[in-house]
Amino acid sequence: PTGDPSIHQSDMTVEFPRPWYRAEKNRKRQWRWSESDADIVLHNPYAVPMEIEIRGEWTAQTDRTARLTQQGEILWEETVNLSPREWRLTGIRLEPGENRLRVESDDSNTVANAGDSRRLAVCLLEFSIKGRLLDPADP
Repeated sequence: PTGDPSIHQSDMTVEFPRPWYRAEKNRKRQWRWSESDADIVLHNPYAVPMEIEIRGEWTAQTDRTARLTQQGEILWEETVNLSPREWRLTGIRLEPGENRLRVESDDSNTVANAGDSRRLAVCLLEFSIKGRLLDPADP
């Protein structure tokens, strides 16, 4: 890319493979539940590394500690519950090709409610990404 070095989510491929459930939405929001610990797969389509900022909100049916890791390094860790908790992470480096962020929690999944038999761990709401390409000489 030339000109504007900024990258937006539409410039990348982001996947939520099982055990993520399909995205759900209403008029105001979009969200996605995981059944258990799960990966978010980010594809950097460029031949150079990029640095991204990700943001969103987390919730869970029951109190639990949730964490987001990259190659075993904890990027974010907080207690989550039914009240949405906003979060934002900056400075995440993505190498060219596939990169994985791991979502984990310290509790087992639970049945949502009487009308929903899915087993749920954590919920990610309003996930968004922006970033920039890095100079290949940057470590």
